[in-house]
Parts: sequence; C-alpha cells; structure tokens
Amino acid sequence: MKRIILFSIVFLSMFGMTSGCALKKENPFTEPPTAPPSSIKTPANRPNEKTLIEPSITLLFDFGDDRIPINFKVQISDVKIPLLWSIMQEELTNKGIALEYDDYGRELGVLITKIGDKKNGEDGKYWQYFVNGEYAKVGVSQYGLKAGDAVEWKFTDNKLKSKN
Repeated sequence: MKRIILFSIVFLSMFGMTSGCALKKENPFTEPPTAPPSSIKTPANRPNEKTLIEPSITLLFDFGDDRIPINFKVQISDVKIPLLWSIMQEELTNKGIALEYDDYGRELGVLITKIGDKKNGEDGKYWQYFVNGEYAKVGVSQYGLKAGDAVEWKFTDNKLKSKN
C-alpha cells in the first residue's frame, strides 16, 4: 500500500510539473519593461546638455530653365576633408545625374563642364557656383566646406549674382 501511495505521489508530482510547464503560455504582446518616468532623460531634465545635430550642407542645382531645382541635404560628419568636389561628385553619381568635368591638375583644379543635360557654352551659359549667396572665389576642387554651407550651382550667363 505504501508503494502505491508513494508511486501516486511521484506520478502526480511529475504530471503536475510537466502539465504546468506545457500550459504556461507567454503573451507575445506584452510590453517590455519601462523605466520610471523620472529616470527617462529628456531635454527638460538635461538642461546642460546640447542636442547634437549632424553637420550638413545643402547642394542646389538650378538648370536655368523651367525645371524645379534639385536640392540635396548632405551629411558631412564622417568626411575628414570635406571638399565640395568630392562630396558633389559622390552625390550626383549616387543620384544618377550626369557629371562631366576637365581636371587641370593640382594648381588649377577641376572645371565642371556638364551637369545633367546642360553643357557649358549652350546659349552662352556656363555652370557657376555660389556659397551662402556669394560667388565662389576658388574652384570646386579647392573649396573646403563648413557645416551649414548652402552651395548653389546655376547654369547661367550672369555671373556674380546668386539670383537671376
């Protein structure tokens, strides 16, 4: 009789343990644990911290016709020497926009001859660029960018003016 009782206890214990594990279901829709509101860092409770904004520049291409100018915002944070030429060349290539140029070497640098379908000399117009509204004083391959620069390329016959 003791054996039957002992066997029954062992059997029921094992059955209870296995059925309990089998019946326990995890709810896949439970929300992850969250931190109490006082430990969440927000600008309001971090008054001495500044919000980091990735340094960027704006590239604008005005084809001098009825088309809407092409406008890119480009991050420059991972560029060691952010030269306009290398960033512009990469952006236009990535966007599938044609770019042609003549490279006159280190001293004279690069001359842009075509962007998209507009080639220098058509209708007496040429590609010229302006930085922050001012006509560029150096060639595209020599201009070092700064965060916040707005570079505007215009296909125009009117130099020294950002707006026609």
